[in-house]
Amino acid sequence: MKKTRSKKTKSAIAKRTPKHAEMPAEIDFSGGTRGKFYRRNARLSLPVHLDADVQAYLGAIAAKKGVSLSELANEILKKEIAILETVGA
Repeated sequence: MKKTRSKKTKSAIAKRTPKHAEMPAEIDFSGGTRGKFYRRNARLSLPVHLDADVQAYLGAIAAKKGVSLSELANEILKKEIAILETVGA
């Protein structure tokens, strides 16, 4: 069973969608396959963006310790998590 949107829903979407964000007419997904690359148990590693000053500071410490910035950041965050769990935050 295919879901269809009502005219009211379509017009509400059109009102809040900027003109530049509309799908161009020449793009055709009719031959596409839904879920082709879906993997149920896939784990994603999301990037974490640090402020420039924080990255510079931690980068200098990581270099002195001879570890990567990621290793140092994870070490610091794990300690912070342990503190938060102790105080019940």
